[in-house]
Amino acid sequence: MRDRGLALLGAAVSLVLVLMLLTPLGRQGQPRLSVPTTVDRGGAGLKAARKWLDGQGVATASLRRPLQSLLDRSGGESLLIMALPGRTPLQAEQASALKAWLRRGNQVLILAAVGNRPPWVRYLGGSAAVALQRLGVHVLTEAGTADRMEDGALVLRATGSLPVTKGVERLRVPGPASAEAIKGLSRQDGVAVNLFRSATGNSAFWWMPLGKGALWVSGYAGLFGHDALAHADNARLLANIVNRSLGSDGAVIFDDYRFGLTDRYDPEAFFADPRLHNSLAFVLGLWLLYVVGHTSRLGAFPRRRGPAATRAFAEGVGGLLARRISRAALLDGLWRHLVRDLQRRHGAGDAWTILARCPTVPARDVEALSRERVRVEAGRRVDPERFAALINRIREQAL
Repeated sequence: MRDRGLALLGAAVSLVLVLMLLTPLGRQGQPRLSVPTTVDRGGAGLKAARKWLDGQGVATASLRRPLQSLLDRSGGESLLIMALPGRTPLQAEQASALKAWLRRGNQVLILAAVGNRPPWVRYLGGSAAVALQRLGVHVLTEAGTADRMEDGALVLRATGSLPVTKGVERLRVPGPASAEAIKGLSRQDGVAVNLFRSATGNSAFWWMPLGKGALWVSGYAGLFGHDALAHADNARLLANIVNRSLGSDGAVIFDDYRFGLTDRYDPEAFFADPRLHNSLAFVLGLWLLYVVGHTSRLGAFPRRRGPAATRAFAEGVGGLLARRISRAALLDGLWRHLVRDLQRRHGAGDAWTILARCPTVPARDVEALSRERVRVEAGRRVDPERFAALINRIREQAL
């Protein structure tokens, strides 16, 4: 019972250590929020938009690398859909790559959280306005004139009759509204056409050419998320933009990389993956059942052994010395011990003389010992076991 209690204590300590390793230090707990990616099923997710386009026969893709990778893509004119701000900021080199991609004839649809503040924006450190400035687009805002909400949403209406606004009378955008209203938009390298306005007359959605391509900018994020795609004419607007943007071999590309989805190794995404937590929970639970279950297979503690026998001790010491002493020193030591024992038993004198006079020692053994001694003194190889057996036999016969 005591062993089982110690095992349970060790398992609990191991569980605490694993939880500490999987919890990023210094980070406050954040609620699980829906973000605009193609794998998110929440209100802000774009999974339904991609599935709907796939069902219409439109080629789609999830971008899970930096924007510079767009320059390596082949195929016809494509449309990139990206939401701002993202988990990672839009760097200057990424903005340059995006503009170069646009000049090739591609188009970009930006869903910028400027006029509204979806929940996921509060937990991101970037700014949609700053990201747009890197693309040469400046959003003009004014504090204190926030848009009116209608049934918990913002309503946008077309400014005129254009091909892209055909069949689109109004758009519905999830709130809440931002404290600053959008008053206009300016560009450093071209014009911007305002396509939609809010109920209070604020600018909302623009189209602007760039090289052979074009840039679509919505000042309101969430236009095509799960909470908005099926409402009003939001889906119709997305269809119109896709039809005017794609070439024969083009695709609609969703920028999932901006929100942490990447083909590369991302430690934060790895530790945040619920599949990792579920796997660890299963393994830990199975281990707990193993170590504290009714039929525990933990081995019994070994019993304390008694004192080593004299023979075992001698064999151990002898084995140690045998591994450390040289062959020549061993053979010489066996001979010297025999000489000492003969002189103690028969008196002082030459060992060979004592053996020659000893009637109990056969002459053939004395001759064999003499030959072995000659080989030892000459530095030739001698079998230690055979030499030791000969010494022991002569000792028993002479003593």
